[in-house]
Amino acid sequence: MGKLRNPLFAVIFFVIGLIIVSIAYSFLPIDEKTTVNFITVGGTYSSIFGIIIAYIQILTVKRTTELTKEKVEESNKRIAKTLSVSDLSKAIKLVHEIQNYLVAGKVESAIIRLKDLKSILIYLKYNDDLSKLTSTEIYTESLSNVSINMSNLTKELIGQKKGIDKSKIIEDLETIEDQLGEFEGHLKFDFEHGQ
Repeated sequence: MGKLRNPLFAVIFFVIGLIIVSIAYSFLPIDEKTTVNFITVGGTYSSIFGIIIAYIQILTVKRTTELTKEKVEESNKRIAKTLSVSDLSKAIKLVHEIQNYLVAGKVESAIIRLKDLKSILIYLKYNDDLSKLTSTEIYTESLSNVSINMSNLTKELIGQKKGIDKSKIIEDLETIEDQLGEFEGHLKFDFEHGQ
């Protein structure tokens, strides 16, 4: 059946079929061998052959569509993983920036970057490729710590709280950096091995 997709084979099969139909027609009684009957038999054969060719073409188009869909889905997954790796790299860079701001005493800048980090961490929590890693208690605690540290730094900035332990915040950020590095390695491994 696959050969019928090739136009040359289709023509050859059609001609062979037409010859067989003509031979079968020649065995009809003489009184039934009219031009109208010959055209009817030939037309019926042509119609059946056309239906078969159309069916084969439909199957071919269906298979091509399925293959295209699979390739598009695979491509989308690879793009999503690439974007996720990019987000993780950006988050690790944010952790370093926040730590530097805290060491330099730039609390306002640290708060702004903590908000950016929190957004990325929330986004990563809902990433299907990382769901096993982000559904852990440690990750949830890290996300919570970002919110708490952001709140405490804001309270210190406006004078509602004093004596914030910035070294504890930096340690929390180190934990987050370790997790993000693990996530990044996981995604890169999957990406390189086509998973």
